[in-house]
Amino acid sequence: MRPGDEWRIQPGPSSEALARAVDRAVAVVQAAETASGLIPADAASGGGSGLDPHISPEYARLQAPRVAVARGLAEDEVLDLVERLTEGRTLASSESPG
Repeated sequence: MRPGDEWRIQPGPSSEALARAVDRAVAVVQAAETASGLIPADAASGGGSGLDPHISPEYARLQAPRVAVARGLAEDEVLDLVERLTEGRTLASSESPG
């Protein structure tokens, strides 16, 4: 880093512990949802309680197969519920619209 570059925002997490925690969270989600590659950001960055009723539509769709099995529903039924019950954003957010 050159002198004067200290103010620049560095890409990615600046904490090794945070980077490891995110990597673990991504691996857990990929295993639970049988997903590979990119996952929605909220899948790896849950709140402190781990319970958030306002997940992204992308994360809800990713969970649809597992939820369908757990609830004894067809996957199409779960996906229909996701589409029908998805709310728009109410506050300005840096998240992409779902």
